[in-house]
Amino acid sequence: MKATCKYSKSQEFSTRTGRVIIVKMEGFEIHGKEQKNFPGGQRFGWIAYDAIEVTQRVLFDSHPPKGTHFHIDLDKEGIAFEWKTQEEAENFFFQKVVEKFGELFPVSNKK
Repeated sequence: MKATCKYSKSQEFSTRTGRVIIVKMEGFEIHGKEQKNFPGGQRFGWIAYDAIEVTQRVLFDSHPPKGTHFHIDLDKEGIAFEWKTQEEAENFFFQKVVEKFGELFPVSNKK
């Protein structure tokens, strides 16, 4: 599969209780005939996890045959969701992250 990285970012957050949450987001533009298998021709992987208890996580990704879906903690099946726009999908991701970990406060930016 031919793909071009469109973005790759990582950020560290803190919760009110002092937990450190790492958020990593990557997105790739898919080229060629595989493009039809991905929403908007994009493959993405977004994860938020507790820096100490790494199995405490929210993972959003897209790949055949599941399409766009997310996992909470160690759920292997995933829950499908409809990709409308990247902005809506990112908002939904952060909604799930806040539901899981509570309000987040930026600590530092990383590349």
